[in-house]
Amino acid sequence: MPENHHNPENGIINISDQAIDDEADSRQGMSLGDHINELRFRLIRVILAVSAVFVFCMIFYKSVWKWALYPREVTAQILDKKPEDVVPLQFLTPWDGLSSVAGLSIKLALLVALPIILAEIWLFVIPGLRHSEKRALGFILSAGSVLSITGALIAFFYAAPVGLAFLTEFNHSLEGTVTTFTAKSYFGFISMACLGFALAFETPLVMMALTWTGLITPQSISKYWRHSVLAISIIGALFTPPDPATMLMLAGCLLVLYFLGYLLSRAVYNKNKKIDGELSEIGEE
Repeated sequence: MPENHHNPENGIINISDQAIDDEADSRQGMSLGDHINELRFRLIRVILAVSAVFVFCMIFYKSVWKWALYPREVTAQILDKKPEDVVPLQFLTPWDGLSSVAGLSIKLALLVALPIILAEIWLFVIPGLRHSEKRALGFILSAGSVLSITGALIAFFYAAPVGLAFLTEFNHSLEGTVTTFTAKSYFGFISMACLGFALAFETPLVMMALTWTGLITPQSISKYWRHSVLAISIIGALFTPPDPATMLMLAGCLLVLYFLGYLLSRAVYNKNKKIDGELSEIGEE
């Protein structure tokens, strides 16, 4: 069994099999009931965090409502009109206002509590992981949250208003019609755009993870890039509101993220080959 040692020439630290086994077996003493209790404890913490943000948003619902109307303000600036003239919002039932505010508060609570949710996932699974798996999972969770929030913000502040402007102008071009939106349809449009961009920005991490597991290689990514462009265009149409402006923006972002994923895939692939070579040398010793 190889011992822990540090090679000063290449800066590589080889961790012994015993150390890896000790980390992987750190939870073997826990019963199934103990695992369930800990999972319940983590879920309660997540629910409390989301609930606290939800209550805060409901208390300050006027500020939340004003913030949610920001894309409409940007749309009005693009069209050089007043917001109430561009996208007048309507309530069709007595409870539409309350349900709209509650829906907004829940979505905002999930977004704000995302770091806590990911941290609880991390704390639950990390004791049973190996050292390399801990680092990989930590990177994926942290980078994934940053990328998804970045995508949602891009959609909220830019892509959704542009798409809304395009659709509004198209509606205004149709004779004999009056364009009015319900609050539910407006917030559904914004939410769909934010969700589509948030998921799209996970593309590099998905490609990196698939390379790490050996399901794809950088060679296959470069070989089938044309097929990927077609798939990206279809995904852009499925996960965004049905307007060309937003779909093209998402497709453009996906192309950039795809080639970023290719670079990450190459880095992971080369690192895996290097580790395999070192393990084979250790086995020969």
